[in-house]
Amino acid sequence: MNVGMNIKRMVPSAPPGWPKWCSVYHTWQNARVPDVQILPFNLAKHTPYLPWFSLERNQQFSTSNPVLDTAHHLLELALKTDDELKAAYKLHAFCREKKISPDFLIYVLAPIFQRCDPALCAWNCNAKYVLPSYHNTNLVFEQRYDFQRQRWKQLVQDAASAWTTIAERWAVIRIPGLMDRDSEEYNIYCNHVRALSEKHERLEYERLKRKFEG
Repeated sequence: MNVGMNIKRMVPSAPPGWPKWCSVYHTWQNARVPDVQILPFNLAKHTPYLPWFSLERNQQFSTSNPVLDTAHHLLELALKTDDELKAAYKLHAFCREKKISPDFLIYVLAPIFQRCDPALCAWNCNAKYVLPSYHNTNLVFEQRYDFQRQRWKQLVQDAASAWTTIAERWAVIRIPGLMDRDSEEYNIYCNHVRALSEKHERLEYERLKRKFEG
């Protein structure tokens, strides 16, 4: 399901038995999930195409496009002050990662996503995994409607545990592709790239000059 295309239509009234968002959010708050760190791009240290940074190994890692999209989402969320939206996003991403059927999204999270641009929580419809490696739970929720409805608190707690581990192990670098094009940091990066290109052209010119005039 491409949630980015359908989120505006996902606002049906929840059938009896599903939790209210206030209860879900209270459970999430009690877990005290830390934010994933956002690191500035360092011209001397960072590769400009890899936003995920391992805090344990002190290095950037290549990953799949859906996980790259998640890094972009987190950067967008970092600019917002809506903590409920951030919690809903992380719950949604966990459900997507664990192949949990969309009932929880439709009946609990969708009304919260009405506050945002649908693209904020969109991945390719074929995306299977959207989170960086964390390996702290093997939970796979059953697809049965009643199972999700009755055990929603476990779902929220496991999602909080997963995101806590991610925040401990990973950070997101604001690479050039994810920078605001009007920002000073993007201007600095462009000037750096331009200077490197000019240096390369000058060296190539001098090499050719020596070759044909020497």
